[in-house]
Amino acid sequence: MIDKIKVGAQYWLPQHGLTRLVGKLASSKAWKLHDFYHSLVH
Repeated sequence: MIDKIKVGAQYWLPQHGLTRLVGKLASSKAWKLHDFYHSLVH
């Protein structure tokens, strides 16, 4: 099972690394906005 995941990651990451990077940036921005919103509310 773990070997399958490793192989999948090696196959998947080069193709979708950029997508993941963009997703990470977007989610971190969303998280910061979320924290900011909560700091306003509380």
